[in-house]
Amino acid sequence: NNATDLSSVISIVDLLSSDDKVKLAVILSSHLPGSVNGNGSLNVNHNNPKYVIGYSTLREEWLALISDEKSDHWIKREISDNRTFIEFLKSKNISLISDIKVSTINDFIKSKKDEGKAPNTITNYLKPVSQCLQHAVNNEYLVNNPVLSAHKPGTKVLKEFIYISDEILDQVIDGSDSLLDRIYWTILRYTGLNPVDVSSLTSEAILGDNGGRYIDGKRTKSKVSVRIPLHSKIEELIEEYGVQCFGVYKKSKNLRDGSTKRFKKAGYVASDGKI
Repeated sequence: NNATDLSSVISIVDLLSSDDKVKLAVILSSHLPGSVNGNGSLNVNHNNPKYVIGYSTLREEWLALISDEKSDHWIKREISDNRTFIEFLKSKNISLISDIKVSTINDFIKSKKDEGKAPNTITNYLKPVSQCLQHAVNNEYLVNNPVLSAHKPGTKVLKEFIYISDEILDQVIDGSDSLLDRIYWTILRYTGLNPVDVSSLTSEAILGDNGGRYIDGKRTKSKVSVRIPLHSKIEELIEEYGVQCFGVYKKSKNLRDGSTKRFKKAGYVASDGKI
């Protein structure tokens, strides 16, 4: 005999536990028109509880399925990146995967842009999210993966070229306290090779004689053949330090990045802050 207007129903629903709210959603969904969940399905059986699965529950199911195939590093990265998305969902009071729309993903991307996150960082955040939601599609929890239709952040890298005079380069290289840095920077300077190519140089790549020696090899990433005349400065290095000139910082990219940071700092000091 009580009135059942919408506001009365909503006020009572607010008093239910989370589990009871989910059960109620399953029951009510059977009375809704097709594709009301925004996933484009006209044949979904809304009485089936799997169509109101929460994102956290879905993620646990997905991780249980694939965790044996992944490394510890991957698992740690997934936890870190996916946590960012989960926190965003909580801030929007979104828990069910059916409520994650393309607009939700676009809002997430915009929020990270507003925080100053780089496009590649945002893309990394979305990788586990997309894989998780694709699992939902594969198991017919969703019809479409909203991440695939979202407007992805641009990842185009803009290169900036800065002229550094010979005088500054001489000062930076000659003034380094590290022998490996001096060798590494000198080879970079007089070959035009990429850092990873310099680290991959071997003595076998030096061909010719004193009248015309050159570096003969391939680019590490593209495998394109290169032949570079051997500058007298590099010849002097090889003559003085021998095998120490080859494989500099080959062990890891972090070593090369550390050398780059030292070079930038030295360039800044040598140019009185102009570079």
